[in-house]
Amino acid sequence: MIKNKGFTLVESLVVIILVAVLVTIGIRYSRHNTKMAAINEGRMLIDSIVSQEKNYFAENYTFLTTANAKVSKLNGIIDINIIGDYFDKFKISAKTSIEGMYTHMTLDVVVYPNTSKYPDFQDMYVRGIYDTSTNKIVYEENYGS
Repeated sequence: MIKNKGFTLVESLVVIILVAVLVTIGIRYSRHNTKMAAINEGRMLIDSIVSQEKNYFAENYTFLTTANAKVSKLNGIIDINIIGDYFDKFKISAKTSIEGMYTHMTLDVVVYPNTSKYPDFQDMYVRGIYDTSTNKIVYEENYGS
């Protein structure tokens, strides 16, 4: 009697289902890693912009914002070529408040993604708020959908 060697239909289906599950997990993991890489790049850009703003503040006693300066002036003070792979736009605003005899200043920096290159990042942004009294940056991230 000759015995046929090979896989049965059930065995083949089990293998196909296992491969499909592994591919699905791999795609989700890859998307998550891409978003986390973008968030980390956004934080790095904000750190760089805040550092350059602190240098500008030390010389001029004010922050340079996107509202009070043209892009050409920003390019001379803040290196706008630092925008990385994921991000291509940023907005800088500053707020001054006086609490008693202390002047309290905050710098708000938001970087926006390159949506033409990464359409999945439509609603994503990274925001950093630098507080002069604490000398720290507080980050806020929106991962998008």
